[in-house]
Amino acid sequence: MGKKTKIQYVSSTWNPWVGCTKISPGCTHCYASTQDTSWGNDRWGPGKPREFTSDAYWRKPLAWQAEAKRTGKPHSVFCASLADVFDAEAPEGGLARVWNLIEACPDLTWLLLTKRPERITASLPPNWGKKGWKHVRLGATVETQKMADLRIPELLNVPGTDVLRYLSMEPLLEEIDIEYPKTLYPDGPPGCCNGFECGCYGRPTEPPLWWGGFDKSIGWIIVGAESGEGARPMNEDWVRRLRDQASSAKIPFFYKQRLDPTGEKVSLPELDGRTWAEFPDSRGV
Repeated sequence: MGKKTKIQYVSSTWNPWVGCTKISPGCTHCYASTQDTSWGNDRWGPGKPREFTSDAYWRKPLAWQAEAKRTGKPHSVFCASLADVFDAEAPEGGLARVWNLIEACPDLTWLLLTKRPERITASLPPNWGKKGWKHVRLGATVETQKMADLRIPELLNVPGTDVLRYLSMEPLLEEIDIEYPKTLYPDGPPGCCNGFECGCYGRPTEPPLWWGGFDKSIGWIIVGAESGEGARPMNEDWVRRLRDQASSAKIPFFYKQRLDPTGEKVSLPELDGRTWAEFPDSRGV
């Protein structure tokens, strides 16, 4: 929970507080909840306390910021691996503190991942503006088709033309099609008009990919299997389909992990003869 992290696509993890509530299938075997219980705490569930980390710990990103500014080396921070910053039961004033810290660290790339993307827009800082903050990346967890259909539109509706939006499809629990929202169009992709009424702005949409090629688009897809005790199986054909859809839309694709036949975690596994560790930035941030 600091500068060194086992998450392959970031430099550090940092938690403003600890605690959350399980709200969807991907939460069933939540590693953070299990870890918190093993520490003798009880901070998971409705009404349970979300506890701030220490003031000294809150100062760590400021040191990373100073180092990044001095050296020019990129440094990315996964914010809240043991919580959800957009949790409705976050500590009072907590999110405002987080935004103030993020604003004070513009040389760090901040990844904010949530299972509550419907809460993001109302939770943005007052000076977010139409462009947003370029050093912030907003992500939504998408583990099933239902969650894809619910959460991706909410993520895309967040204002911020300079902000990268990403999907964390971990744990990947079933085959998911992300070309278009199945719950909205159960009979297949809708047709495209010749004007502006459908939002296509005259661009072809055959089929209409979620990200659409407009300002508000998905810029990164991360996929991984569940791990740990009771891990649910993942079929690599599900990964392959997502890889193909991402590649066709020129979306960077990061295949984080799978399980081997013995149940051991394999980090950055090969798929079709190569690893897939693509980043939205050439520096690997």
